Amino acid sequence: MGLTALPPEFAGALKVIATDTQLGGGFIEFPFLSEFTPEAARILVQSLNRGVEARGYIRSSKSPTLYFGSGLSLPGTGMPTLPPDVVTELAKYEGTLGLFGLREFPAKSAAALETFPGPYLRLSGPATEIVSPEVAASLAKVAGNLLIPLRELDSEPLAARFARQITWTLQNLESVSKDSVPALIQYKQTFQVRKIGALESPELAKRFLGNNYGPTLPALTRLSPEAAGNIAQSPNSMLLGLDHLDSERTARALSTAKGGVKLPRLRAVTPEVLAVLKEAKSIETPALDGLYTILPEAGK
Repeated sequence: MGLTALPPEFAGALKVIATDTQLGGGFIEFPFLSEFTPEAARILVQSLNRGVEARGYIRSSKSPTLYFGSGLSLPGTGMPTLPPDVVTELAKYEGTLGLFGLREFPAKSAAALETFPGPYLRLSGPATEIVSPEVAASLAKVAGNLLIPLRELDSEPLAARFARQITWTLQNLESVSKDSVPALIQYKQTFQVRKIGALESPELAKRFLGNNYGPTLPALTRLSPEAAGNIAQSPNSMLLGLDHLDSERTARALSTAKGGVKLPRLRAVTPEVLAVLKEAKSIETPALDGLYTILPEAGK
């Protein structure tokens, strides 16, 4: 719906919309909504809540999927912020709820979402890519599946919460704090963390071995020798985005890769690393004579 404001009387009128049982309750989207009162939110939720049906171990909502903003991140769409008093009402919705385009994410609004009962909570926008410890702690308490384009994971509770769900949620992660690693590696699904920039934890590196294919990390800029030793155990070919390599230990660890390793972006190496690459049979790089040489800084 192309509305920019939602009067309470219009929200109440949506009660007559029939539930589409073939589409899990149907779908309603407000991509341009910018004026939204707590009263309108309360009436909207009351109008659209249709209950939850238990099917064995699966709870299926009869309420329509409800999106504010566009799931496609279209220009001019989205909710700039989440006023806590509005979120308090939306958090009572029993269906899938999407809040997109967020540029602010107050801790009080996140706290209001802790009791959200729906099957899926989808969040997007700049304010959802890096969240405060308070927001992370609240999101960790959401019962349903949490879909959020998080880039930095620095919360053990939130890491543990991701590890318990089966929905693909890790594809935007660029960094994982040391404290979050033990919880995150319990994730049982395919470990899709392609955007990670630094892989220094041996435990996190070992988790990639649980996939049915070799690690593919095109955004990688740093790799510790210990982490390199673990991913080298993969029986499948792996691709790493390293553009420079200045650790002889890391290079030697990669040279033991069982399935081989491709370094297509490699541009600079130290003389010691170059010597390793000349002997390595399992490392594929651009022409070695075209690589820049990294020389030690004076005085070191």
